[in-house]
Parts: sequence; structure tokens; C-alpha cells
Amino acid sequence: MWQAQKMEAIGSLTGGVAHDFNNVLQVINGNLQMLGADAGDNPATLRRLSAATDAVRRGAKLAAYLLAFARRQPLSPTVLNPSHMLAGMNEMLHRALGETVRIDTVLSDDLWHVQADRNQLENALLNLAIKTAHSPCARKTACSMRRSVQADPS
Repeated sequence: MWQAQKMEAIGSLTGGVAHDFNNVLQVINGNLQMLGADAGDNPATLRRLSAATDAVRRGAKLAAYLLAFARRQPLSPTVLNPSHMLAGMNEMLHRALGETVRIDTVLSDDLWHVQADRNQLENALLNLAIKTAHSPCARKTACSMRRSVQADPS
């Protein structure tokens, strides 16, 4: 019982922090858009604004993960190509795991599509990569998606 109450409290705290963080990101994004309108053609300024906007997008993605963890974000299962999804996560995995971990990703284009909530699946893969990278015998994190298999229903 105590463990369930503790997890509920962590979920509530996470959801509140994620919601507040998302609100701050929206203010930052709005200000970046106004600065972009005033930036003119200065390439250095445009490059900095682009980098800041990308950081806001990554922060919003992080807030979505936190909201999903807190179960305040409804699940939205869609049909996904796991190879494309993992290829799109490469940069986030590199940032999350740091430079000391080498990531080897082997993807196949003929994998079956899956129906899943994208945020939840990405969060599960990210957690798996982090746990693997921090295991005592980890030297590198490798993700291999080479073929589809059908589960035996028995």
C-alpha cells in the first residue's frame, strides 16, 4: 500500500513539473518567434534562434515523456514503423547516454509495422538504453531490429 501511494505521489509531482515546464517552454517559444520576426537576415542570429527553437522542441518532447509517465497524457496508439522511429531517436539517445557510450544501430526496412503509442514506445526504448548503458558490464549499447517474428499463441 505504501509503495502504491509513493508511486502515485511521484506521478503527481512529475505531472505537475512537466505541465509547468511545458508552459515555460511555450513562453520561450513565443518570444523566439517574435525575435525571429525582428532578426532580419543576420545569419548568426538566425542560426542561434534555430538552435534555441530546436532546444524548445526537445524540451517539449521531454515534457511529453514526463506527462506520459505521470499518466496525465492520454495514449494515442498509431501504426509505426519501428525502424524509422528508432532512426529518429538516434540524436536523443546520443544526448541521453553521453559521449562515453557508443551506439550501434542496425535497422531493417522490412520490419512489420506496430500499433503503439509513440511516446510510450520511445520512452520504453530510452529507458532500456539507459539501463543497458549503466549496467556494470556495459561497453556499448546496441539496438538491433533485423527481422519480424510471429509470437506462438500457445
